[in-house]
Amino acid sequence: MSLRDRAALETWGKTVGEESRKTFYRFLGNGFFDSYLSGAKILDIGYKGYLETATPILPHAVGVALDYPGYDGKTLPFSDGSQDAVFSSHVLEHIPDYRGALQEWFRVLRVGGYLVTVVPHQFLYERRAQPPSLWNADHKRFYTAATLLREIEEALPPCSFRIRFLEENDNGFDYSIEPKAHAVGSYEIICVVEKIVRPEWASRLFQGQTPHVANSFRRQPKKSDVEEPYRVIRSAKADIRSVLVLKLDHRGDFAMATDAFESIRRHYPGAHLVLACGPWNTMDALALELFDEVLPFALFPENASLKQAPFSTAQEAETAFAALLGDRHFDLALDLRWDEDSRFLLETVNAPYRAGFGTRAAFPYLNIPLALRRESIEGAAEQQMLGAPRFFSTILDHCGYAIVCPERRLLPNTFLVYGPYMSLHAGIYWVDFRIEPLEEPFEIGFDVIHNFGTHVLAAGSIQVAATGSARIQLVIPSDADKIEFRLISGTKEVPPFRFLGCVLRRESSSQGLHQREAMAALVAAVKIRMMQPYEDTLEGGS
Repeated sequence: MSLRDRAALETWGKTVGEESRKTFYRFLGNGFFDSYLSGAKILDIGYKGYLETATPILPHAVGVALDYPGYDGKTLPFSDGSQDAVFSSHVLEHIPDYRGALQEWFRVLRVGGYLVTVVPHQFLYERRAQPPSLWNADHKRFYTAATLLREIEEALPPCSFRIRFLEENDNGFDYSIEPKAHAVGSYEIICVVEKIVRPEWASRLFQGQTPHVANSFRRQPKKSDVEEPYRVIRSAKADIRSVLVLKLDHRGDFAMATDAFESIRRHYPGAHLVLACGPWNTMDALALELFDEVLPFALFPENASLKQAPFSTAQEAETAFAALLGDRHFDLALDLRWDEDSRFLLETVNAPYRAGFGTRAAFPYLNIPLALRRESIEGAAEQQMLGAPRFFSTILDHCGYAIVCPERRLLPNTFLVYGPYMSLHAGIYWVDFRIEPLEEPFEIGFDVIHNFGTHVLAAGSIQVAATGSARIQLVIPSDADKIEFRLISGTKEVPPFRFLGCVLRRESSSQGLHQREAMAALVAAVKIRMMQPYEDTLEGGS
């Protein structure tokens, strides 16, 4: 099929990956394909994305995915200078070693060939100051045009390339949509690099000095440690006069926090202590006589078995909590809830130090993260709720804590919901799919895969009934990464339904820290940090 066969290409455009499809017809009409992808030998790296049926960007392009013969995910099975163009769309942000990836793609280009890289824009797609991504947990980095160019300059030898095209594509982007909702329209950066003949004098250009690149004020990691970031420690003094403690739990979990509450008062006897707790725990909190102020806030229903939460979206909860605190400033804020579903409220607190359970990777706004052994991950009996916000859908509606199919739709053999790309240890699990039919009961297909679909752990169909839960058994023979639960339509119409997520349960005899002990450990960690306070930032690496 020739690039001049416009009718055939218009049909082809309907089969490419979802993100590539957004710009396909624009590239076809404005001459982009003719200028940069008209060569006979073109590679499309990672062309499938999350859609197994996707085709490469153009009919004559070779699609390279993890199942391509001889490809190990890093080294391309093609000789140096053998390709006219290398195309990648929404791939680079998933790769830890971006330098190695760019260097490998550049290696197979001939002189005069083009490296076309498309990545999501930080302030169009992510719309967050820093990772993690709200929409794809596998995104390793956020990009602006400047940071993409910086990575290209880091990876490729000076004077070996030229930037021929750079665009922040917001074609059809809806700027009225708030950051807590998924973006609509195009939201990407498109960069075209041409490989040129490196002049003879280029090798002498930096003799006796370090080449200046966009981020030369940082240590340039060696190739052997490009995937290992490094921490920079900066001292910062703090006088703890006011402390906000969050314990938005149910009655039993709240009662187990007494030791931690008493420790906080002992460590900061002169501080003004403020406790935010569920309204049902207010009287018990006041009776402790440890807090100067108690703020009732219902993030969860009083009865954990009730499905109706006080807030329909996380944004509503953030807004209400921010209104409760007003313009108050605290020297320290702690979230003592063992589960991580209240941690996002700390981001709204005006405090230089924030502490809670979890990791900096998951909660970058925590100054004092305590990543203790989580029983649900390490093997002991516990239940995990994988809420709908952790899942993805390209065709259904994201509505707060649910993904909704609002009306009957014919979507033959389509992935309706997929995610959350998590890791689990080997073992036997029970998975409850929380799906509520909005009309009659129906049957829906599912599968559980890992490592981007290279292995299937379970597959079949489940009955969606008024009980709102369908259970399967999941056997994981060995530790697995990138686990994905997918709902798949059949050949019949899909009736309206609401997907609320999955409940994951596992039985085991291993013993982790009790919640009471974990809260005491967090308070102890905060005490030690505040004795000689400092701020640490993660820099470098990928």
